[in-house]
Amino acid sequence: MSALTLLAEQLEAEAQTKLAQAVALREMDARPTPKVLEMGPRTLSLADTAARLTCSKSYVRRLIHEGELKVVRITKRAFRVAESDVVALIRRRTA
Repeated sequence: MSALTLLAEQLEAEAQTKLAQAVALREMDARPTPKVLEMGPRTLSLADTAARLTCSKSYVRRLIHEGELKVVRITKRAFRVAESDVVALIRRRTA
C-alpha cells in the first residue's frame, strides 16, 4: 500500500467516526424530554417576604392580618406566603 492510500483510508475512517457521532447526537436530541414534576406555587417565609418587600417582619404580619396577603398554613404555627401574592401586592402598590 502506498502512503497516499493509507492516508485516504485513515481520513475515511475519521469521517465515518465523526458521522456516527453526529448521528448519535441527533438521536439523543430526538428523544422525548422527561416531564418536569408540577409543583405548587412558590412560597416564601415571613423573613423572605419581608426581604422581598423591603420591610420588617412585623409589617408583613400586619399585612396578613389586614388581609393584604394570604397565607398557606404548613403547621399550626408555621405558614408561608405565596410569591404570586407578594408580586400582586407590589403591583397594586406601585400602580
